[in-house]
Amino acid sequence: MPPDSPDSHSGNAAPKAPFVFATCKQGWEKALKDEAKSIPEGLRPAFMRPGLITWKCEVPPTADFVLPGIFARMSGHSIGTCKDAADLASKLGEVKRHTLKLHVYPREFPEDGLPLEEWSRIDAFRTRLLKSLRDAGVAMDDDSETVLGDTVLDVIVEDDLAAPFFAGWHRHGANTNPTPGGIPRAVIPLESPSRAWLKLVQALAFAGLETKNTHPLRGKIAVELGSAPGGASYALLQRGMRVMGIDPGAMDPRVLNYRTPQGGIPFKHLQMPAGEVDPNLLPPQADLLISDLNLAPAVMIRLVKKMQAQVQASLLILTLKINDRAVFASLQENLTAIRDFAPGPIRATHLPGNRDEICVVAGRLGS
Repeated sequence: MPPDSPDSHSGNAAPKAPFVFATCKQGWEKALKDEAKSIPEGLRPAFMRPGLITWKCEVPPTADFVLPGIFARMSGHSIGTCKDAADLASKLGEVKRHTLKLHVYPREFPEDGLPLEEWSRIDAFRTRLLKSLRDAGVAMDDDSETVLGDTVLDVIVEDDLAAPFFAGWHRHGANTNPTPGGIPRAVIPLESPSRAWLKLVQALAFAGLETKNTHPLRGKIAVELGSAPGGASYALLQRGMRVMGIDPGAMDPRVLNYRTPQGGIPFKHLQMPAGEVDPNLLPPQADLLISDLNLAPAVMIRLVKKMQAQVQASLLILTLKINDRAVFASLQENLTAIRDFAPGPIRATHLPGNRDEICVVAGRLGS
């Protein structure tokens, strides 16, 4: 079988096959492969499709293996291509000793979000697959929401859902995206002022703040640099935050006129450049500091550092623009500069909605 075939490493027992996988935004496979060159397992590319790469490991990976770096959306141990549930069950090997969470998600994903009707099709496929795996004797957990230590079965599907699917597994840890496939189920609402709404919602999901039953942002304070026209601010207001937006540009009326259920006005606009803000106009402390400034990373970082010294936010969500070769090459240098002043831990990722930019999440939301 040729080395680039997805079946060439499927085997009969996933843990014995020294292959790993990672998904990424389609078109960013080279960045993902470049990151993989430096990890100690010694990865040799084996199979690639848009948004999906597998590697053969020179050193067998540990059970907790994840591909470190920025461009891997989801990663873990590769099982390979499976033609149906029975085929998948036969290839699980020692993984069958665990009760598995099932994550099903598409290989290719539109950057502005997958329509809910498409998610409904995928969910129906997941329901059928879950039943078939149980019928085959695999212990499965109904809930797809993960907690630390869960063993997750990743099933990556094609558009038609009828073709053979790719499977892998990973152990959910502190550095693993909690959302299946790292793909939040968010589509830009018609009333949103801009697509910054989508990027912010995806960043919140990456930070573990988009939860089903709790409202961790409600009543907390956010300061946003570069807020106009207001997509990210609008998302925060919808989640019950009080927001100060700083931007010389005009804010959308839907943000300026947003009202709480009690009739309060939770948004304040400082219509000026971020570097000219009088500290007396700022809240004494913020819970969240956001920047999506369209500036070179070094300039943006200086402004954020100055603002953070004033508001002492426990959580930062920052966008780093990487739209030229020089900036891309200095990415790690910029992350180091953020570590000098931002609260930890610091994680960076290429969100599904990101273009030539990455998202940095630093710290944790305070109680």
